[in-house]
Amino acid sequence: MNDENNHGTSALNGAEPGHVARAWRWIVLGQLAMLAAFVGMSLVAIAGNALLDGRDAYRVTGLAVGGALLVPIALHGLARVVKRAEGEARQRAPAKVRTSPATAQARITGITPTL
Repeated sequence: MNDENNHGTSALNGAEPGHVARAWRWIVLGQLAMLAAFVGMSLVAIAGNALLDGRDAYRVTGLAVGGALLVPIALHGLARVVKRAEGEARQRAPAKVRTSPATAQARITGITPTL
């Protein structure tokens, strides 16, 4: 391997230990919640298609109800994951970081907003 461009610098070198693992945990939980919501929507679509084909309504209704219950539960779980991840990120944020979009726009563009 050619190591001439590898100087041992990385954006993660300054990160606290365990920070990357926590970030991946929230990413994986969010992805699983979105997958569950997609599966629920797919179950509803499969049930609708089966009803249009004239299949037994009692069997298909269970599939549709299961999918319809899975979607809001998964989206609520996704909202909780995002809320907890944002709260954890706020706790780790340095105190001197400016998060106001108005000051960022002025710094980047040199134009101050007039609102």
